[in-house]
Amino acid sequence: MSPLDLFKQHVFVICSAVLFLASISMYGVTVFVPFFLQVVYGATPIASGMMLVPLMAGALVTLTIVGRRISKTGKYKKFPIIGVAFLSAGMYLLSTMDVST
Repeated sequence: MSPLDLFKQHVFVICSAVLFLASISMYGVTVFVPFFLQVVYGATPIASGMMLVPLMAGALVTLTIVGRRISKTGKYKKFPIIGVAFLSAGMYLLSTMDVST
């Protein structure tokens, strides 16, 4: 368990909030997209799960690159801002999905 004194630090609070939103979004995507593919397009459960491979590969590559860049430069502030922007755009695009997508 984390000590509650950490919540007095501004950086910790912001990073925790961003991580919370990102975790909820990732969970939502990994549940919603396969369900959408099965119901709308009639994909099998295995096929709809395999369609998430590009998402997971992209997340792996992006997190590796960002982690190395932060380790190399020590600058981290722009990455959560960029991440939240992409997260918001992606969630908006998911909300526009319909049968013709």
